[in-house]
Parts: sequence; structure tokens; C-alpha cells
Amino acid sequence: DYVQWFCFRVQDMEAGEPYTFHLGNLIKPGSLFEEGCQPVMFSRKRRDTIGLGWTREGSDVAYYPYHDLGRRHCVSFDLRFPFDCDEVFLAHAPPYSFSDHLEHISQWPEIPRRRLLPSCAGRDVTALKLGDPDAPQTACIVARSHPGETHASWVMRGILDFLLGGSPDAAKCFKGLRWVLVPMLNPDGVASGKTRTNLD
Repeated sequence: DYVQWFCFRVQDMEAGEPYTFHLGNLIKPGSLFEEGCQPVMFSRKRRDTIGLGWTREGSDVAYYPYHDLGRRHCVSFDLRFPFDCDEVFLAHAPPYSFSDHLEHISQWPEIPRRRLLPSCAGRDVTALKLGDPDAPQTACIVARSHPGETHASWVMRGILDFLLGGSPDAAKCFKGLRWVLVPMLNPDGVASGKTRTNLD
């Protein structure tokens, strides 16, 4: 019901040649692709050569309805690949998997955490507790209630890296404030590749 996200691999292309992609069966009547958003690209050879990962790429991006009374939509874009015979991934947004989440929070085993509840599939929904536990004020930040919103995980990653980075500015954030951070509210949806739902 909520088909909007995509991630796929392309191989054996010719560098510099124009390729046009038409991705169909998208459900939402509106999209950021109508407002100038571009898909993201990861080139394995580019990463190995210059260390550059995911970037926004593509030209002539268009989002439009099919001729089925607007029930389904299509995004189209043109792309020129930087290397011959590369392995390239194209996606709606830079992916952030459940494994990425577990790997990231594992670098702070000393941080108090609380298992809020098990997911339908038995995965932990975890809250990290930071700052002054006796503070009168609480800041709560939750990410990935919708699993397709990978940007939220990248923002949460930046928040955690900043707050736990040991800077004087981060220390100021802990004074008189208790933090509750839930990095991944819907781990089942993320792990199973859903966009808006969990396992249902």
C-alpha cells in the first residue's frame, strides 16, 4: 500500500553514456522528486578510488501519474555513470539498515539503556538514557517510526556522535536535561524492508 522506496543494483555500464530509468508502481500522489530531489547513487569503483560514498545524482528527474486515474506513479531520471563495468546502487535515500543501527550503538556499551518492548519479531526496541537522570526536563528524540525514512537514522547517528563525542558543547547539553533517545522505533519494518509498516 505504501510503495515509494527503492534500492537496486546496476552493473556492466559504460561510463559517460546517458541512461534513462523509469521506476513505476509508486503509490504516493506527491513526491520530493517533484521539488528537485534526486535519487542517490553509490559507485563501488568511485568509493575504492576516491573514498566517496552515497551522493545525489541524476538529471531530468520527473514524477508523474500513470494513465490509471492517478492510482500509480512513476519517477524517471537520466544518469551518467562515472566508471565502466562498475557496480552501482541507486536508491530513494541513503540506506540505513538494522545492522547499521546495532553496529553504531554497540560502540557505547556503557551508556544506560532500557528495552522499551520487544517488537513483533522479538527484536529489542531500545531507549538510550543520557544526561542528568534527576533533571526536571526531558528531551526525547525518536527515529524510524516509519522504516522508509532512512534520513532519520542518519540524523540520529549525528545526534549520538555529537552528544557522546565529549566536546564542551555536548557537555552543556547534559546540564539540567535528561535525554531519552530511541534510535529505531520500528526495527521489524527496517529489517524486512518495509516503507511505512512493521511486519503486518
